[in-house]
Amino acid sequence: MATALPDKALVLTVTELCLYLKMNRESAYRLIRAGRLPAFKVGYHWRFNREEIERWRVAREKKP
Repeated sequence: MATALPDKALVLTVTELCLYLKMNRESAYRLIRAGRLPAFKVGYHWRFNREEIERWRVAREKKP
């Protein structure tokens, strides 16, 4: 069941990140392990700062 992404959420869970970037969980975890995705842990759970993810995404867009 898909959940709606909160409009004002500053911190995303892995599930919310995957919905936001339209990617699967395995890809997200692979990028985290490789150190290629800005993330931090809260206990055992990965979290993502939405502003950092947006900067990361924009920096990786293909420019014509």
